[in-house]
Amino acid sequence: MLLLHVLVALSSLALCTAQVFKPSPNGILFGKIGIIATLASGTILTILSQGSPTRLCISGLVFTAVCSAMTTYGEKQLAK
Repeated sequence: MLLLHVLVALSSLALCTAQVFKPSPNGILFGKIGIIATLASGTILTILSQGSPTRLCISGLVFTAVCSAMTTYGEKQLAK
């Protein structure tokens, strides 16, 4: 499950980063889907693991903030 979560997160991060440099409507959509999928798999992983939820939640919030900012920047660039 951890490997799946890491793959989803890295893919989502790559999609969101791509939207900063070359935004597209489909890319923004898939970036948002990636963010949601990463949050969902992280939530499941947090529920199933014995780790510290505080550390995991802070990491998830940072990831979500960074990816959301990149996606928003791409949307603004696309609107111009």
